Amino acid sequence: MSLMRVNHKVVGFDLDIVPSSKILFEAYDKEYSDIPSSTEYPSVTLHNMAELLGEQFVWLPLSSGGKGRSSGLELSDVTNIRSNILIRASVAYSRAKFAGLDGRFRSSNFDFPWIANLASTAKLRRGFVVSARYGFESGKPYTPYSSDSLLQNRPIYDLARANAVRAPFYSRLDGQITKDISIKGKHLEL
Repeated sequence: MSLMRVNHKVVGFDLDIVPSSKILFEAYDKEYSDIPSSTEYPSVTLHNMAELLGEQFVWLPLSSGGKGRSSGLELSDVTNIRSNILIRASVAYSRAKFAGLDGRFRSSNFDFPWIANLASTAKLRRGFVVSARYGFESGKPYTPYSSDSLLQNRPIYDLARANAVRAPFYSRLDGQITKDISIKGKHLEL
């Protein structure tokens, strides 16, 4: 097999609107060649293969006949309000598609079209710090089981629908309150 190859094209800029805020923009396009692809199952590539290390499904004969493309945009901002509040936000849109020996492009395991993050930290009086983070991403693509799975009472992937189904979106909200304490010259954080 040949080594995988990728050609990257990236453009971006930073913009300081006010001294306390910095906006960043980046766009990229990546073209992949010589992607490992199954010689037995033309729809399967290294980028849409189920993540089952140790399973026989992973140990397929491969050739370097696959190709792919990934492109996207990201907009992010870092803002300081006074000296005690920091806010970071980003939103990104991207697509990652790969084709096996059948030449048909399918979503890769890393195809998350939308990803957004918002994080903030505020330093309050008396050593208190409050922080929060919210994250969102589009659902992960996956290969469903075929109808033969029920008949044979075992999981069998429907390779004609490789990564054709998408799980629901994922979002998460985290929060934290900390308190700095100094005891006999030692720093303690609760």
